[in-house]
Amino acid sequence: MYEFDYLAENESETLYLFATSKDQPVHMWDVNKSIIFTQFRCLNQVEETITPISIRVNHVHKTLLTGHQKGILKLFDIEQSHEAPDTLELAIKKRRKKQPISSIDYSPKDPNFIALGSFDSSVYLIDQRVFNKVFHRLTDFTQKGITQVKFSNDGKYLLVGSRKEYNSIYQWDMRFPREAIVCYNYSRLNESNQRVYYDLDEQSKYLYTGNSDGSIYVYDIQKGEFAYSFPAMFDSVGAVSIHDQFLATSSGMRHFNEKISINSSSDDENNDQQQIEEDDIYKNFKNGVRVWQLQKIQ
Repeated sequence: MYEFDYLAENESETLYLFATSKDQPVHMWDVNKSIIFTQFRCLNQVEETITPISIRVNHVHKTLLTGHQKGILKLFDIEQSHEAPDTLELAIKKRRKKQPISSIDYSPKDPNFIALGSFDSSVYLIDQRVFNKVFHRLTDFTQKGITQVKFSNDGKYLLVGSRKEYNSIYQWDMRFPREAIVCYNYSRLNESNQRVYYDLDEQSKYLYTGNSDGSIYVYDIQKGEFAYSFPAMFDSVGAVSIHDQFLATSSGMRHFNEKISINSSSDDENNDQQQIEEDDIYKNFKNGVRVWQLQKIQ
């Protein structure tokens, strides 16, 4: 699975989950009934299925945005899933190669205002009402691809995460989008190409981000400074998510076994000892999810 999002129907108290995975259409699940309610098929010019690597649901307009390789963006009407989507192909290039749209987010204060992150190290700003063009581009702040874009709940700031060596989170002041500036940037640890997610609390005061050493860094984005950190997992923290007073953290990354020389012997005790030593190497490589109560860790 590449990414997921949700849509809550307040009138019917139904929750829908949208998920994208390799070589599949976007599935819209009815969570209450545990069934696929409908699906959204993304096709190229020759009617082949293309997989979105980023998706986002607009809760106000009931639309679904899907971001693809080669800078392709598609806009679906959720209530008319059988209809062909609107398509926008951005001129996103780096080293003469078209780059994917890696992350999408809407402004909570303006459901037509969309930010698109790309692996060409830029963020593209578009208006959903004028879907066929970009009205501004944020660039020249990192040399690596963008892995996540996220608006603060008041729409004032846009948090932009980049990958690996330039693995900082940049805080853009978006009150005047065409004159947006980076007001702060926050460091974090990531030694791999893994996408490391971050999230904001409901007051948009604290930014929580995972690190490759298993810790969580917390920053005060109103002051632009480090607040505190705490050990969370035994492996790289790839994602964090906040709901109300709870923080969920997940860990796990790909590890490659080191070569361990094992002498051929019929001695069972030696073989058992070798197995114990091998297990010790990987005992801290953990995959899992933990839920924290924010009041207890602040």
